[in-house]
Amino acid sequence: MTVMVTQARAEPHRVVPAPGIGSMAEEASLDELIGALRNPSVVFGDAATPGMRATCEMADWAASAAALKRILAFHGTPPADMLAALRLAGEFARKHGLRLYGSPWFCTFDVDGMWARYDIHTTLEWQEAISWDDRFMDVLVAQRMDRGSFHLQFSGRGPL
Repeated sequence: MTVMVTQARAEPHRVVPAPGIGSMAEEASLDELIGALRNPSVVFGDAATPGMRATCEMADWAASAAALKRILAFHGTPPADMLAALRLAGEFARKHGLRLYGSPWFCTFDVDGMWARYDIHTTLEWQEAISWDDRFMDVLVAQRMDRGSFHLQFSGRGPL
């Protein structure tokens, strides 16, 4: 798997299929990704309020997990790649002292393409949040983790 991730990062526009879609290892990795998405403190640590839970705006978590599994399969993206990008967001937030404010928002889309979105609400005003989101996007690009199938976005205050 490390070879595939390295290969995918070296060739970001080439789809590298994940081995064993549907295998136990794949399921465990998907479960770990869903757990991190649902519970921001898993990846954001003390930048998130203890007990904070992300919300699914358009569906419940079971339906969102099923949709995410289809998105991953469609793009040939291992759950570990999405989890790595999410962990990078957590490291970025902690490094720069960004605090989450309001529940992160998770949504999946399968109209006009298949993709997932995760809005990370912060204590920042929206103008500042745009600047920090741009900086984070630069980090994702530098790490070759800017996948079109998973949009991570730092934004201003969200609903509590």
